Amino acid sequence: MLSFGSKANPVGAPRTVSVPPLEVDIAFDADQTYLSVRTAGTIDGLSLPGLLTASAAAAQKHQCYRFFVDHRASGLRLNATEIYNVPASLERHGIVGHRVLFSKIGDDERFLELVCANRGIFAKVFTHPNEALAWLLLEP
Repeated sequence: MLSFGSKANPVGAPRTVSVPPLEVDIAFDADQTYLSVRTAGTIDGLSLPGLLTASAAAAQKHQCYRFFVDHRASGLRLNATEIYNVPASLERHGIVGHRVLFSKIGDDERFLELVCANRGIFAKVFTHPNEALAWLLLEP
């Protein structure tokens, strides 16, 4: 398990605010050829780069670019600009191919799905893991 976290000093605040860490567990399913990425904690502008770096390293190591991403134990705390920039961040990290986001579906998750679709990234938000995995495994 990997853990990402940091401390931030917001503008105008003289004190340091602790940001909860994001725990990331990445496993390769050799039988069905996908990477399973499970997170726990806050996904925000501070933790997202670490998540993407770890995912990209696993993809390169296993030469696998299909991701089953389970964010059920995480909260998405990205602003609209950060969500809009996710596809570019994925590309910068060399993450290509299929991705599945699995979490509660709220406005931020729907917006992220739309932004990815508009940028040609195969990503879809699901609430049930079996549906998400079936969608992910539709194409080789």
